[in-house]
Amino acid sequence: MAVCRVDPALNMNNRRDLWIFDVARATSRRFTFDPADECNPVWSPDGSRIAFFSDRRGVREIYEKPVNGSGEDELVLASTGPALNVESWSPDGRFLVYNSPTRPRAENDLFLLPMRSTGVRTPILFLESPALEHMGAIAPNGRWIAYRSALQGPGEIYVSDLSPQG
Repeated sequence: MAVCRVDPALNMNNRRDLWIFDVARATSRRFTFDPADECNPVWSPDGSRIAFFSDRRGVREIYEKPVNGSGEDELVLASTGPALNVESWSPDGRFLVYNSPTRPRAENDLFLLPMRSTGVRTPILFLESPALEHMGAIAPNGRWIAYRSALQGPGEIYVSDLSPQG
């Protein structure tokens, strides 16, 4: 299990770091070491990497890192202003789901970030509305996405078709 937590002994500004807990062995290890705020850990489907947000460059951006600690944190998606918040990884490993506003002072909308492409990854706007959309998760069969929206009230759960025709 991966969690974000504040270690008051190491961090007086309430900045979070990622920790990995091995529940079976009752052990834990720190996963990120940057003094920035880092949270929203999401495991890759094969368990080899964790994606997360970090504000080390002044705004929340998306990073990933091998779980075994063998590599450096890799910037996956930079931001030109709005915060990027990682939410889930598709079961087939093709997409990260994240939320971010599409305009200044707007509520967060849902995006899909292709993860199997090489070079520049171009985000796909999945859902834009005047309301807050977040907590996106793709179904195990990869055909549906569930998310929370405040479009009709304080927060309702919706399910939408993720297919190209949907």
